[in-house]
Amino acid sequence: MPATKALSLTSLLLVVATLCACSPIPAKDDPWTSPDKFKHAATSGLIGALAVRAARDRDAGRCDAFRIGATFSIGIGAGKELLDQEVRHKGWSWRDLAWDAAGGTLGAWLISQCW
Repeated sequence: MPATKALSLTSLLLVVATLCACSPIPAKDDPWTSPDKFKHAATSGLIGALAVRAARDRDAGRCDAFRIGATFSIGIGAGKELLDQEVRHKGWSWRDLAWDAAGGTLGAWLISQCW
């Protein structure tokens, strides 16, 4: 199995496992826009961009690198939400994860130039 397919499958399984483990009840005081949401988007964008750069350094094509960067970034965001729920007992935030996904995808897309 090619490395990009293995990474995508692993990331997908991580996201599915995380989503199954989380509570459907949103965290209290979780607005759609706040400085915290900007931090989620910016951090995920940076993670996505760095993952694209690492994939390109290992001879991945532009669009493969984009998929790797976006998937990796979203997986990290999902892991952070799982940590918030299970260890920190702050609750799962779908809104944080949405901002993670948006930022990670945008950062990966801009750096990969997959258009």
